[in-house]
Amino acid sequence: MLKNLVRTLLCCIIIAVSVCPVSASQGYLPTDEDKDRVKQEMETIVATELDEADGLSFNVGVSGYDLENIQKVYFLVGSPVKTYCEAKSVEAIISDRYIFRVPVATETGKSLVAVLTEDASTGNLTFSGIGEDYFVYSDAIVKSIEEKGLNPDNVQNTVVTYSALYRAYFVFFDYENESYCIPHTQQADEIKLQNGLVYTTEDLFSQMNKTFDETILEKNPNSNGGLPYRETNAATLIVMGVASVIAVALIILYKVRKKKSVK
Repeated sequence: MLKNLVRTLLCCIIIAVSVCPVSASQGYLPTDEDKDRVKQEMETIVATELDEADGLSFNVGVSGYDLENIQKVYFLVGSPVKTYCEAKSVEAIISDRYIFRVPVATETGKSLVAVLTEDASTGNLTFSGIGEDYFVYSDAIVKSIEEKGLNPDNVQNTVVTYSALYRAYFVFFDYENESYCIPHTQQADEIKLQNGLVYTTEDLFSQMNKTFDETILEKNPNSNGGLPYRETNAATLIVMGVASVIAVALIILYKVRKKKSVK
């Protein structure tokens, strides 16, 4: 009897742990295992002279790195808008591929960010470049959430993602059974989103779907890329234009006839 009770309690604990949500302060931060992997690779880079070939327009020597503020960023699938609109699921648009962004200090005192990627064949992290930093960190994420009127302490399942197609970061999180997203991009005007603003995930992708049609790229895999703006049907515009002219003409004719009948 006692053994059965203990066994039942253990099962309950395991289930509770497995479904425990990730808090906002932990969801986008690497694990200790991740940090160990990053540290191993970064040790080979410190004090190494990096030249323009490493993605910079100037030579730089890395003098140190910040292990506590590294971020794990997941890539979105190639057609995130189309995929989300079909699946209605954030999980469906997040791929297994990711990078680590590591803040580094340089010999000149300039702060930059190193990027580490995982080798698909070995699973080891490799240095893939270093450059100017462009991203919003945890304090800015919390600020956006507070400005939305939400309590950061109640945020769950936060994950930082990046879309190569839109050259944009999307920070997803859950709040009271609703999925939200904070976009950050250097081409906010083109994507028609406001940086740092909290959208519901449904509203964000609905808005993007009105602007972009990713099937254009799927039908033209050999294209040079670029944002797949939704094409406007010229024939439809012509019909609408003609209909508008006819409608205006009928209104004018009606008013003229009415004026004459009054006389």
